[in-house]
Amino acid sequence: MGVAPDGPRSPFGLREIVRFRRDPLGFVSDNARRYGDLVSFRLGRGAAYQVNHPDLVRELLVTHGVDHARGPVMQRARTLMGTGLLTADDPLHAEQRRKLQPLFHRDRIAEYAQTIDAAARAAADDWRDDEPIDVRAAMLQLSLDIVGRSLFGTNLKNDGRRIAEAVNTSLPMLMDAVFLPWSDRLLRLPLPPMRRFRGAMADLDDVIDRIVREAEGANGADTCGIAGWLLQTGSGAAWRRQVRDECVTFLLAGHETVANALTFALLLVATHAAAADRIAAEAEGARACPPADRFERLSYTRAVLAESMRLYPPVWILARTLKTASTIGGHPVAPGDVIFVSQWVVQRDARFFADPLRFVPERFLESTVPKHAYFPFGAGSRQCIGEGFAWMEGTLALAEFVGRWRLSLVSEATPRLTASVTLRPAAPVRIRVTTRRAAPR
Repeated sequence: MGVAPDGPRSPFGLREIVRFRRDPLGFVSDNARRYGDLVSFRLGRGAAYQVNHPDLVRELLVTHGVDHARGPVMQRARTLMGTGLLTADDPLHAEQRRKLQPLFHRDRIAEYAQTIDAAARAAADDWRDDEPIDVRAAMLQLSLDIVGRSLFGTNLKNDGRRIAEAVNTSLPMLMDAVFLPWSDRLLRLPLPPMRRFRGAMADLDDVIDRIVREAEGANGADTCGIAGWLLQTGSGAAWRRQVRDECVTFLLAGHETVANALTFALLLVATHAAAADRIAAEAEGARACPPADRFERLSYTRAVLAESMRLYPPVWILARTLKTASTIGGHPVAPGDVIFVSQWVVQRDARFFADPLRFVPERFLESTVPKHAYFPFGAGSRQCIGEGFAWMEGTLALAEFVGRWRLSLVSEATPRLTASVTLRPAAPVRIRVTTRRAAPR
């Protein structure tokens, strides 16, 4: 196998496991700072690598992307999500992606713009002068409403509490399970955390079962979104289970990540008045346009969202498991080895982004971002299928909120972070709002 790349060393990787669990962002950042672009370490009995350069990102996710299986987190996530698009390996992943791709065609996303715009306006209407807003709670409610109406053709507002509880319970548990032996068996034990996890799964199953039954009652009509679309392409109990898995995937991945992105974007805008004023002016200039056309004109607003996701990527790390012997950066790697790549690390690297910790949306207007140094939606054959939808949702919502309201941050400007499956603030982000522009009639 040759000499392994440099990296942290301890017996059986126990110290690395502890550090990865306690401070995941610090662990991957320290690895890159101390050991360079290719880092090796152990996680228990297995070998692991971390790549920290755009060329290696391309090699991992694009060049050899189809040769790898999902990483350990996504493998554990099958306990909750089943084998949906996010967790499935090929050939199932490729087959399901082909079936779902028409729902995310550019023209179809333009149709979703009306729903996104209406939901964002309704959410902005609910804010009141001089009232502090719990931003993440508001963004979770908004994104759930948008996903429910756009992708499922139903109203999920009454299910918001159960879905939020399921997300808050399950995602940290799945991250912890990566580091525990026999985690699948542990999840079945009659312990309080495991009972909460199973309860979260049961709640999600209740919500999804209702969505699928509604689609079945409508004979799989196109208005029933993902469930209706898929029900027209198969039948039987096994296929219904696959429809359930895809619905869970889009419900969780489709609303929590966008909510986190908008939370961080609003936090940054609240502390950068010039950016807020520029968004407001751009939103005012495009206000008379239909939502899909307006999105095309909101270039600076989109750049603000892009810069926010550079600094605070909602998905902060990706992993792949080797299916066969291969190489990474010229170094041989064996079947079963795990390779990590972190958006948090690469997107904050001064080699690729000047003054990397500074909020500079203009860098995304100048087309100077190196390819594969910025990959908030992944890359290659497994790049997020809903990327276009997320850009439309985030940009229109951000323009609506900042165009209507002046934002003043109440909580700390540099938030404490929780990095589990996704990256989110560890405490509520509170912003006080005052009217910038009167509500439209």
